[in-house]
Amino acid sequence: MSTGQALCYKSILLRSAHARSAHRPKNLRPHQNVKSTDYFRTVVPQKHPEVRLEWIQRVLANPVKQTTQEDGRIVYWGNIAEKEGRALRVVTLEDGGTVHNAFFDRSFYRRQLRGEEPQ
Repeated sequence: MSTGQALCYKSILLRSAHARSAHRPKNLRPHQNVKSTDYFRTVVPQKHPEVRLEWIQRVLANPVKQTTQEDGRIVYWGNIAEKEGRALRVVTLEDGGTVHNAFFDRSFYRRQLRGEEPQ
């Protein structure tokens, strides 16, 4: 690779990284009181930009339901009044405090509407 090609490649990488950080929603910036995985910090803000950190903290503090997956991760659900009561699903690592994923769970919400899940 020539020097010119290397500089061009490096500038593309830098522009790409800058674009990703510039478009990252401010809602999910790392917070002092919330431990999180790399996946949560990099992928979740882009896949689920509507999710706010304060909602995640609220669900962890007062879930309507909690289960443990086969892989040991703990799943919490809670309803978010600001989003018309939609169900937010928060997945943590085995320690119960490191957030790995968070998204609105339509199937859980539908089961709640049918009375099949707690509200």
